[in-house]
Amino acid sequence: MSARLRGGRCSSGGAAPGFWRAGDVAIAALLAGAVAEAAVVPPRSALALGGFGGIALGVASRQAAENLLGGVVLAVTAPFVPGDAIRARGGGGGSSAPAVEGKVTSVGLLRSVVVGWDGVQTSVLSSLFTAALITNVSRVTSRRFRQLLRLRPEDIGRVPAVVGALRELADAFPDVERGRGGVHLKLFAWDSLHVELTVFFVLSRPRYRDAVQQLLLAVHRVVTEQGAALVTARPCECCAGG
Repeated sequence: MSARLRGGRCSSGGAAPGFWRAGDVAIAALLAGAVAEAAVVPPRSALALGGFGGIALGVASRQAAENLLGGVVLAVTAPFVPGDAIRARGGGGGSSAPAVEGKVTSVGLLRSVVVGWDGVQTSVLSSLFTAALITNVSRVTSRRFRQLLRLRPEDIGRVPAVVGALRELADAFPDVERGRGGVHLKLFAWDSLHVELTVFFVLSRPRYRDAVQQLLLAVHRVVTEQGAALVTARPCECCAGG
């Protein structure tokens, strides 16, 4: 997914848009005052025009201050550093704001640069991150793997042996957290018996994929050795960046 955002929350580079916006408003207010004076606008109307320009300038300045404060918060809390892979949802646009997802290449006081999985580089304002739900995928210490196995109905008598053998496999499997996860008979379906296997790997993302493949092959071997057979294997449910 690209880290591209819309709605003015992100830009492709350059100086802080909040400060530029404030400068544009100030210049526009001065020009409006000059035009009003040249056109002999009544003082009351000129004051009203100046008041509007002041309000606009205040709004722009507030946005710039919020962005600067967001950069300070990021510097203190350090939810991510350059090189980290992150997911950020919500942010300044609320729950409807597009997600920011990709690899962080730089972190600054006013903005950070994120390269999305599609290779697009996006500059994200610091104020967006202060209100976002940020998941630092690079700091994930474990990854859950859950697989639903469907045995034949006639294998009901073999379920205890299958479950026991799968538990032994999970306990002895490399890079698996001990004491977490489990194997158990989940439910009876009209065409199969559902056995659920859950393990937690302590692996990086590339190695995790290889470990899952090895585990699935070992599961098939264990089930066959117990005299049972798989009807079909539902797709796995993975989380935490797996």
